[in-house]
Amino acid sequence: MSEMSHDKYIKSIFGRIENVKTFLGYCLPDLAKHLDVYSIESQPTEKVVPHSGESIYLDFAVNCSIQGKNTKVYILFEHKSYPDKQIITQIVKYIMAIWLEDIKNNRSFTPIVPVVIYNGTTTWNIPTDTKDIYQDIPEELKEFIFRLKYILFDLNTLEDEKIKNIFLVNQYLGIGFLALKRILRGDKKEENLLELMRAISNLINLNWTDILQLPPDMAIFLKETILYIQYEYKAPPEKFKELLKKEPNMQSVVDLFIEEGMEKGELKAKKEAVIKLYTKKGFSPSEIAETLDLPIEFVEEALKEKGLLKRQ
Repeated sequence: MSEMSHDKYIKSIFGRIENVKTFLGYCLPDLAKHLDVYSIESQPTEKVVPHSGESIYLDFAVNCSIQGKNTKVYILFEHKSYPDKQIITQIVKYIMAIWLEDIKNNRSFTPIVPVVIYNGTTTWNIPTDTKDIYQDIPEELKEFIFRLKYILFDLNTLEDEKIKNIFLVNQYLGIGFLALKRILRGDKKEENLLELMRAISNLINLNWTDILQLPPDMAIFLKETILYIQYEYKAPPEKFKELLKKEPNMQSVVDLFIEEGMEKGELKAKKEAVIKLYTKKGFSPSEIAETLDLPIEFVEEALKEKGLLKRQ
């Protein structure tokens, strides 16, 4: 498995629809109360602008039915680990690509909710409403100027007690949020790292004494979390293991994830995810590769093994 950066890790978290449902319900309740979260479906993250042919990429996206309505709303998610002034233009471009696609297909404009997830070390200082960007403009005039609003979810403001409550409902999201929130803290970084590893260790209970007993998806996620922590700690594998020896059972946790059984379970889960997106969601091989962060060759081979693509 390759290096696990912020962007890759957060795509791994929200690439699991159950995590998106938990996130909306527990972290954005004012939005979730209007939605039928059980209808959530992942959407391709690449949009091609008609006429220009420009490709626009987003971290992840879903659509969802509105409670009591036949209308669906499109929710765009973008992750940032630093305040990025281009976030507004990125969102606008993606919205325009969707609406131009609507026009091309003779559809009504899609309702769109942009959400920015932030876990940087500095305060997010980009206005969440474009009306606050303009300088020396009378309030009365602002009513006529183009306006965009997005929801900011700042992980730095998420209390540890809330993360624990999320963990009780969804272990994936609880561990993921704990890692994303604490990994960039400069104070007592070694202590924070060990705390994360303890949380991972708690997931491996007496019922999972053999790595092959772990559900494949959980096995993949736990390994991704370890790789993410190691990557952000900027420690070579051997140094990383030496650090973990300071805590009982920590070394065994890391060793567990380099066993052959883990690799087999991971490979199986990836292939199952490819088949599901192709057969049930109608994703193309290139869209699957982008969504799951997999080589296109792997995706095509998995489909060929199931007879869904013809061998040349």
